[in-house]
Amino acid sequence: MPGRVGAGLTNAKGGANRGAICALVGIILARVPGHAAMIDALVRRLQVLSPLSQKDGDLLASIMKDRLRRLKPRHEIVAEGKTPGHIVFLLSGWACRCKNLKDGRRQTMAYLLDGDLSDMSLLGRIDHSIETVTAATVAEVPRDAMLELKERSPGLTAALRRLELVGEAIALEWIVSLGQRTAQERLAHLFCEIFTRCRSVGLARDNGCPMPLTQTELASAVGLSIVHVNRTLQELRSSDLIVLDGKRLSIPDVARLQNFALFSPDYLYIGAERRPGRHLAADASADVQPAL
Repeated sequence: MPGRVGAGLTNAKGGANRGAICALVGIILARVPGHAAMIDALVRRLQVLSPLSQKDGDLLASIMKDRLRRLKPRHEIVAEGKTPGHIVFLLSGWACRCKNLKDGRRQTMAYLLDGDLSDMSLLGRIDHSIETVTAATVAEVPRDAMLELKERSPGLTAALRRLELVGEAIALEWIVSLGQRTAQERLAHLFCEIFTRCRSVGLARDNGCPMPLTQTELASAVGLSIVHVNRTLQELRSSDLIVLDGKRLSIPDVARLQNFALFSPDYLYIGAERRPGRHLAADASADVQPAL
């Protein structure tokens, strides 16, 4: 059931994993209202990439202790050109990576959902901005704490590294959409991706998920004008491929929308849909240290 701590985490180390989650939640208890579901989303996100032990759960909790912040929509988490001194874990809400041109035009390069992180690289200036789309809760973990994590928990570090690799895979898929997919396919593919990612952390139900994005924000992500996005959304609706009701997306037939968008979830590496090939699993195992 969505929001229940430990739900859906079943593997060979199920008991230890559940204990780690409980320990993690207990440490952060009462610091931020509704924290349990937030931590659950983060653990779910990492669990599909790499098993976590009791020690990993305790360490993850300890580095987030007293570092939780609530942010308003449109808050700049990391500014382009700055050298961040911390890594941001998005525990709840939506954020985006974006690039703003000098003339005011803007390109969204990725959406971050519950359980995602800003960036594991702290070597230099960040070349884009990270901003909240909705109200959000984040954990800001300093460089020193991440260095400690690298030394003490190879398993957790491997999961975080794999999470980075998934982000890179998503970026490549977006390039394919911008270069090859039609306007309808671009939007349909983005909706399939968001639905699949929301479902992986318990935010989707009844073939639907949150959809707080405006037409302006969609246009920035798929490389279309606002007018073109409006027309394309009407076409997808009239074809009964999607239903948009307020801030919720419903998909009457998920398989049909996936086929229309030429969507395969393989690049997201989520649960049973994950097929860990050499480019993800093996590479992460070979180098599990973050670029600190």
